[in-house]
Amino acid sequence: AGRCAAVLLFLPNVFHYAANAELAAGKLVLGLLFLFFLARHLRDDRFEDLLLAGFWAGTAFLWKSSMAVLQPVLWAALVWDGLERKRPGPVWRGRLAACLLSVLPVLLSLGLEMGLVHYEMFTIVSGRHVLHLADFMTYFTRLPEQVTWFGFILFCGGLASVSGRPRDWLLRLLSIYLLTWYLALTVSLAGLGMVHNRWQLPAYPAVAFFIAACLEGFRRRAAATVLLLVFLASCATWLPFPGVVPEYLTYRPGYLAQLAGPDAVLTERPGLLPYPEALRYIRYRLPAGRRILAVDFPDPREFYAYRYGVRVDWFLLDYRLEETWRPRSGQTPAALGEFCRDNRIEYLLLPDGRWLPYLDRGLTDRLLMDFTDNFELVRRFQLYGNEVYLWKTKKT
Repeated sequence: AGRCAAVLLFLPNVFHYAANAELAAGKLVLGLLFLFFLARHLRDDRFEDLLLAGFWAGTAFLWKSSMAVLQPVLWAALVWDGLERKRPGPVWRGRLAACLLSVLPVLLSLGLEMGLVHYEMFTIVSGRHVLHLADFMTYFTRLPEQVTWFGFILFCGGLASVSGRPRDWLLRLLSIYLLTWYLALTVSLAGLGMVHNRWQLPAYPAVAFFIAACLEGFRRRAAATVLLLVFLASCATWLPFPGVVPEYLTYRPGYLAQLAGPDAVLTERPGLLPYPEALRYIRYRLPAGRRILAVDFPDPREFYAYRYGVRVDWFLLDYRLEETWRPRSGQTPAALGEFCRDNRIEYLLLPDGRWLPYLDRGLTDRLLMDFTDNFELVRRFQLYGNEVYLWKTKKT
């Protein structure tokens, strides 16, 4: 346990994302609480621990819908344990009741979001893309840059130790947890070409555990201690401390090319957008509560809005444009101006056309040339040749 904790705490991504108030850091904490109480229940057969594990699984889903992956982990671990230990009927019924209680917050949340708010929640298995064999290796090949190659070798050694200890319930639990997370990331994001280290954060407890399990396999305690110290030193020296710019201002190159299109002229540092400056301007120059139209996309707008305490009413456009506005063929400055006035939208915050998802890429160019009664350009923000614009909607 001590080695596992040391490994987890020395991974730079853990305290970096926690310091930046990233949602993934909360997912990591809630996943740890879930694993702790579920592991203690499997060890001690205390029903209250199972209730707490179910409670944290439900709470984790309310924190972030992707934490629904804890539900199959909970059910699979309990069913495997029940079959292996030949649990009696009352134990099965008690576990079923506890699992159903943990699902209750999920069902209530889905009912509220889909029934009252009509919100189309992003599902883990979207089914909107075709997976290739290479997609299943995407997140695995990203681990060395997060735990160093030395840590990656130890992690692989820990995975190999599972085959030699098939009846170790703790190794089995962490294996189920890691496999479930990995499959969820692969089928939902890797197939779309979207890869970020922060999305792997909830899987870090399992990664740290398998590194520690590999060290535990050494018979000589001194050798395990030396290897642990080498690993910690490698994290402190070989790994670059994750900065905000690489993670929140740029997209993965493959996804970047897909977004920008084959004919786009990319700058020296493509995808680096001046969102920090734009959000600081909105925070200090615009009155609070203004309604601003922006694109709902995994970009840094939301992160910097939170970081700088921007208090505005965001009106977000996503891929359901035909429901919220209109298809691309009818996207003109005049139509957008009418739409903004009908919805009391006071400002637009949009990047230049190369980084404009869901909308017509030529829309921002037409807005810049629109000298009619629709919009007034308030500020143009630039970074490495890439731009973000802030327009004000004219009332008439």
